[in-house]
Amino acid sequence: MAKTRFINLDQLVDTVSADVEAYFSDIEVEAGILQEALYKNGASLQDVARRLNERYNWLEHGLNTDQNMDLKTAIQIVVDGISKGIFSEQQFCNAVAAVFINPINRKEFGDNAPSTAARKGFNHVMIHTGLFISKIKARLTQGVKNV
Repeated sequence: MAKTRFINLDQLVDTVSADVEAYFSDIEVEAGILQEALYKNGASLQDVARRLNERYNWLEHGLNTDQNMDLKTAIQIVVDGISKGIFSEQQFCNAVAAVFINPINRKEFGDNAPSTAARKGFNHVMIHTGLFISKIKARLTQGVKNV
């Protein structure tokens, strides 16, 4: 099932000026676990991402939370790029990835079961190693690269 999420920016923006609106309808980005990696135990990271999404809905959570300023930052990068005539694809992709990484870092997904916390040595849901967070990426799949 879900290891990545496709996002059309025009679906996320309520109001933008008319001169910017056309650019938003052309931009699509994919975010999540884009490349396969394996944990030391051989578990597929993409399979882990799918299971975590089924349990915690982490791919939707970042897009739906009002406190996620990272989403507003990503959109602002596009607006600024259009107004200045320079769109930074890398800066934009980093900001979109942060939309999914930062809620995990902010511990927005609750607590582990006591047995899991004891085994891990800490109580941070969705964190086993740094591998999962380090592999959450975003890439522009459609839209303007330079305006």
